[in-house]
Amino acid sequence: TAYGNGFSPGIVGAPVLVADGLAGDDYVNVPIKGKHYKSCKIASAINHAQALISFAHFKGHEASGFGGTLKNIGMGCAAPSGKQNQHSDVKPKVNQKKCTGCGTCIRKCPVNAISLNDAKRAVISSGVCIGCAECTVACRFAAIGVNWKTDLKLMQEKMAEYALAAVSGKSDKSLFINVILRVSPDCDCFNFSDIPIVPDIGITASKDPVALDQASVDLVNNAPGISASKLGERAGEKDKFKVISEVDWAHQLNHAQAIGLGSREYKLVEIK
Repeated sequence: TAYGNGFSPGIVGAPVLVADGLAGDDYVNVPIKGKHYKSCKIASAINHAQALISFAHFKGHEASGFGGTLKNIGMGCAAPSGKQNQHSDVKPKVNQKKCTGCGTCIRKCPVNAISLNDAKRAVISSGVCIGCAECTVACRFAAIGVNWKTDLKLMQEKMAEYALAAVSGKSDKSLFINVILRVSPDCDCFNFSDIPIVPDIGITASKDPVALDQASVDLVNNAPGISASKLGERAGEKDKFKVISEVDWAHQLNHAQAIGLGSREYKLVEIK
């Protein structure tokens, strides 16, 4: 997938690594002092790196209002089970029709919450399950689905805490970049795009991820809206991301600031 999108060693001049390993279970439990986490599952290659440069496409998002640097490092640097844990507080369930009874999830479960029933299909004991989501990653047959249900403010807080863990030990050797071009109304994880909600603005960069996302939001909100986009007749309204998603996007910035990841205050220096 990376090579197909142009991220190959011949083009970027560096190795392309799957940071959490081929199976998505190569991670480090990074200790933090968060409201929800005492440690976060950060991909090993990212955690062991001496420096971090985040290059994010700035756009709308149906759960966090916008997707920028905080989402790029919070979700992007987490192991798959960490991503699932940020998105959901509902424990996973097994789709009996898809389960083959291979037992991989049983071997991966850290608390022995999974067993095979009489039909040789996996079942999860909700009373034992700790919601780590290792089984969702381990299953090769998509029989243990990801639960996307969660409180959106809670998800934003968790995402900010994972972002804090991602830069742990190298906050003074990190650079964050937001590309505010083709600002689509929805997340890039969708298999489609849509008309940008504002004209192209440019590229912002900072050593403070919170200040960077705040400045990027302000630039988008202060730009003229495109009425042909998802904004429609509300293109002239100030808070464009809230028009699209009806999500309080500021919550992630407030929590990130509260846990010491950065500051919402910034000075915008234009480079021509």
